[in-house]
Amino acid sequence: MNRFKNISALRCLVFLSVLFFGAGLLFPDIGRAHPSGLSLSIYRIEQGSEYFMGQDIGLIGVIENEIEWSVNTNRGIRELEIEQFLIATDPFGVKHVAVQEGDAPEDMQPTPSWGEWETVPADVLESGYIRSVKIKDIRSLFPTMKEIPGEWKIQAIVTGSRFLYTVTTAEGVSGVQDDRALPWTLESNQLRIMIVPEFGARLKVRVEDLAKASIKAQAHVPVRIYRADRSEYEAGNFALSEAWKNLAAPVSDETDLGGWVTLPAGASCLPKPDPEEIYIAIAEYDGKYKEAVFGDDSVGWAPKCGGLLEDWILFGDVVHEFSVFGLNSVWLRSNVRIVSGDVGAYDECSSCLIPNFEVALDGGVWVDEGSTIKGDSVYLDTAASVWDIEYNNWSGSSESVRGKITTSLNTPIWEELLDIWQEASFQPGTVDKSVAPHTSELLSQRYYNDVTVGSHAELKLDEGVFHFRSLTMGSHASLICSGQTKIYIAEQLASGSAKSSYVGPAVGLDLSAKDVIVYVNGSTQAVDLGQGTRIRANILAMNGSLTTGEGCILEGSFIAKDVTIGQKSSVKYDGAFSQDDEEEPPTETITLTATPRTLGVNCFVDLNWEGATTSNVDIYRNGDLRTTTANDGTHTDVDKKLKDTFTYKVCEPDTTTCSNEAIVEF
Repeated sequence: MNRFKNISALRCLVFLSVLFFGAGLLFPDIGRAHPSGLSLSIYRIEQGSEYFMGQDIGLIGVIENEIEWSVNTNRGIRELEIEQFLIATDPFGVKHVAVQEGDAPEDMQPTPSWGEWETVPADVLESGYIRSVKIKDIRSLFPTMKEIPGEWKIQAIVTGSRFLYTVTTAEGVSGVQDDRALPWTLESNQLRIMIVPEFGARLKVRVEDLAKASIKAQAHVPVRIYRADRSEYEAGNFALSEAWKNLAAPVSDETDLGGWVTLPAGASCLPKPDPEEIYIAIAEYDGKYKEAVFGDDSVGWAPKCGGLLEDWILFGDVVHEFSVFGLNSVWLRSNVRIVSGDVGAYDECSSCLIPNFEVALDGGVWVDEGSTIKGDSVYLDTAASVWDIEYNNWSGSSESVRGKITTSLNTPIWEELLDIWQEASFQPGTVDKSVAPHTSELLSQRYYNDVTVGSHAELKLDEGVFHFRSLTMGSHASLICSGQTKIYIAEQLASGSAKSSYVGPAVGLDLSAKDVIVYVNGSTQAVDLGQGTRIRANILAMNGSLTTGEGCILEGSFIAKDVTIGQKSSVKYDGAFSQDDEEEPPTETITLTATPRTLGVNCFVDLNWEGATTSNVDIYRNGDLRTTTANDGTHTDVDKKLKDTFTYKVCEPDTTTCSNEAIVEF
């Protein structure tokens, strides 16, 4: 018995089909049932398009044959297993397929062939056929809808074939897949569903590299947000690098040119986590991973998606990079510009430049991106504009702050500066030096009493260490250094009544502001710089004040008990005093004594040392190599009649191991 029923009738149908098919080629509008005759629609059960995250999202799907004849198509369409065909697009544009057990129609096994043609299970949808199905909660098909709020798009898409004719087999109706079976795609309308949390927020994160001297904000840094167990994180069991490499992050993006990234992107947000959970924002930068944590106790969660939470992810070691720093107080006059470097004060001041404020900024002050204002109490004029600010108390408007506001400052903020100052040693000589106006002179000695540089004059210094009691500069006067130089001034550096003086490296040399360091030990007006002065140096005056006139150009680091930067001046950081840049002084394992004596016209200096371990030692006088001699602990330096103060030092050859400086005077 043949397994196919009514086969003779079917053969007749084949003949008629060929006839009608031939007629269809000549008259294409006759006898052809097109898939567009089927309609597929989806509808919301509830009115409106906005749902809370815990609310069921009901759906009804409807399929209908709207033409006057039957449509033969794949099995499963008649029963409208719509959960097999749903596709959800999340707020980030990612498409999700419904989670559903069972085979989709296209996955079903074909029935045996009919003649030379293969067959597949099929349905016949009569004219006027209509079928609907209800899904109580589509979130059961798309679990990520319970985690990601925002606008979701839902659509049903059915792919299959329209068969010209079907056969009835033992397994039921089957469609014949001959060359007249037409593939088609049936798409429903698209529903837009907005899912909002009862409390939610977008998370705004800034990535900075604190080791950068200028622009700290880092662009194009990838940031991902994970949801984690709070107790696991607090116990140290959440490894950032492992999470980055192994866990899927539902939310990710990269920072913009200002170092900021706001997640999730678009109109969606993250729901407020349970107390047992947290969000962890992880940034990957320079092969390292760091995080910012947002919990249910973070300030900023708001009803629905109305909240915004901010935090910083900081890379690099925290170093002190102050272009302006006051042990007592700092005052930036009107229209000062801080190009780079931080501005701060050490601790609560006893007598501030501006009463009750350690750091004060007048109107028009502009602080560039990446710089921070730090002070226990800060006065910020409403017409000033700063980047980041850290304080305990302040008077100002948040509209004047373009960056981050931190309301808890860890003071004192630069204790290490005291250690740097203790290394300073002031040993002025007894001879005055004066450079006549419009002349240029190279300083031959290293120890002087009062040094004066006349107007339009140049005082040139070789590389090394110099000691003055005071340094006074006239208008357009210059102090030019040809190498790494340290200048110790016991009382005052002054050009207050002069204009446009200069202190710094010679032009054209590969030197910067950090190569010239000036220590001033005056207890009142230690540094007084006139209008238009240009400084490319680091100035440290721990016991007195530093004041500049109008329109000064300052490059380096400027530190004093009280600092006043004159109006319309600019300050750029090139510091020599940060912890990272400050070299550890060589260990003085060698002790040296120097005893002067004279005999006739000859002068003698008897040197005695101990602690050197090399076979020979180098003897330096006033920074210059005098001789290399055997390491026997004694040497006598002989010269003709000497008039001046001399400094001796003993070093092990080709090392930084040296003795103390021993000073003699004839």
